[in-house]
Amino acid sequence: MAGIGFELKKLFHEEGADHSLGAIFKSMMVTSGPWIISIVTFTAFRIILSPIMPEKEFMLLMCIIVYGFVFSMILSSPWITMVIRHISDLVYLDRNEELISCFLAAVLIIGIQAHVTVLLFVNYAPYLKDNHGTLSYFFTALNILWLTMVIVGAMKDFNRVVVSYLAGMLISILLMFFYAGSNIFLAIDCFTAGLCFTIFVLLERFFKEFGFEMKLNFKWLFRIDLIPLFVSGLLANLAVWIDKLMYWSMSNKAVEVAPKFYLFPDYDLVIFLSSLTMIPAAAFFTVFVETTFSDAQQDYLGAIEKGADLEQIDEHAGKLLLAYLKCLLNLFFFHSTISVVYIFVLTFTFDFTGFGIVAVPLLKISILNMVLQNMYQAMIVFLYYFDYQKEVVIISAITFIISTVATYYMMNLPFEATGYSFFIAMVVGGAMCFLTGAYKIQRINYYTFSNNDL
Repeated sequence: MAGIGFELKKLFHEEGADHSLGAIFKSMMVTSGPWIISIVTFTAFRIILSPIMPEKEFMLLMCIIVYGFVFSMILSSPWITMVIRHISDLVYLDRNEELISCFLAAVLIIGIQAHVTVLLFVNYAPYLKDNHGTLSYFFTALNILWLTMVIVGAMKDFNRVVVSYLAGMLISILLMFFYAGSNIFLAIDCFTAGLCFTIFVLLERFFKEFGFEMKLNFKWLFRIDLIPLFVSGLLANLAVWIDKLMYWSMSNKAVEVAPKFYLFPDYDLVIFLSSLTMIPAAAFFTVFVETTFSDAQQDYLGAIEKGADLEQIDEHAGKLLLAYLKCLLNLFFFHSTISVVYIFVLTFTFDFTGFGIVAVPLLKISILNMVLQNMYQAMIVFLYYFDYQKEVVIISAITFIISTVATYYMMNLPFEATGYSFFIAMVVGGAMCFLTGAYKIQRINYYTFSNNDL
């Protein structure tokens, strides 16, 4: 995201104070556009379908979509992380003719995995077997969508990503309005059609750039150096989601809102509201934080490439460590400030509606968790800047284990304890990330010169 971050930062300078709101809006749409569009789309689904669809049917529909989004991100991210890194290496080596075959191989693997996942789930929920095809197409389309969005995003064409996703969701909404009626599985087909439209538009951009040839290249699967990326991609997502999944499936607070579909409505609502603070925070990180760190890293590496003496290299190394600390501090203060204002507004709203007695304490810890999660993920990004894959695997594994164990022992405690297992995991994981990053950057000369032929 650093590349688009530099473009957005330039936009802020070009727009000037009078047009800064437009630059802010574009930044949020580029960094979180699909997220924002998804929220609007689900709201439209409720407006269109809830008056004509029985409540139980509507809840089943929303559960299928929510489960689809969550599990598709968890299951597809390791493969996406691997193939994107391999494709980046191919671009660096000017072997563009292999890009399409690697991408198609990833599509095949992710698609097969999606179909097998749905097959296992319909065996767990036999009443869905008659609609196995509809569910398979939906879940497979979601998985492939994430891959194509990342691929085209890596080409720096973020406008196409956002616009195509918006167009796809509009198609889904229109099809549901004119065609689905009260049939839940027709509604899912309509949603899948919108996803497929987005995929086709993104693929057109990718194939137009690099051509198309029906070949499959699985070489990236056998790269030993990419295995840590696969493992860390899986563990990083599980570390974020495991407490929610355990509350849904194992806690005494879970509610079966549809047959074989469980949620924890109070917690899920607060998590959703809290996650909205990530939208401006993601834009701030991309435009002002990551670009600052990227500049400092490029200055350091540039000094080495130009043959600077050790004193000059040490000076750039010191500036890199300072940039690391400054970036994290700025991100923490920005997200914390947004969160404080957000808590004040929501607390007033909840008190006015009478909902705040239960929700406000949980809201506060959940918003704090979002701040910690944002810091944790930012530090993971910084570690990846120096290809510290093994360290990320270890940190992600420990964070995942802590979240799992803490949630297991805390999920059936009184409602007031909800959210604290994730808080513990993020504090420990964040501390490990920070100390590892600081330690590595303090000794950056040693790691750079010992691990590279310079």
